[in-house]
Amino acid sequence: MPGATKHDVELVLSSAAATFEGEGGLVSITAAVDKLAAEHDLPPKTRFNLELVIEELVLNSMTHGRRGAEDHEITVRVCVGAERVTVQIEDNGRPYDPVEQAPPAPMEPAAADRPIGGVGVHLVRRLVESLCYEHRGGKNVITLDMRRAPVA
Repeated sequence: MPGATKHDVELVLSSAAATFEGEGGLVSITAAVDKLAAEHDLPPKTRFNLELVIEELVLNSMTHGRRGAEDHEITVRVCVGAERVTVQIEDNGRPYDPVEQAPPAPMEPAAADRPIGGVGVHLVRRLVESLCYEHRGGKNVITLDMRRAPVA
């Protein structure tokens, strides 16, 4: 990723090594983001938003990209710059572009009456400044960019 620093984080999640949701999975994402936020003195809202967008996109990869019993590997890279935070999420799952293929944001019924799911990518779009997808070298690559300090 452009502008990489020695404080970058790279986290690899593998369905063969551990469950995604347990130790080594989403728990590791939270711990890594907390550590990175402390090292870079990120505001609490930025830390929360960063965790949220990474978790949403990793869960999306697990839901739509996994190919049955074969190993599904997801790599999360985070780079914190002076003004921006850049995240790249790469997986070896089946091609799936969440930016273009996400269903329309459900507006009805009210949030309390809606079934769980279907709003993650829409939420991510609201929290980041740019979100793009490409299928490169047999892998799904999602790159997002957000401000280091959230807009008030």
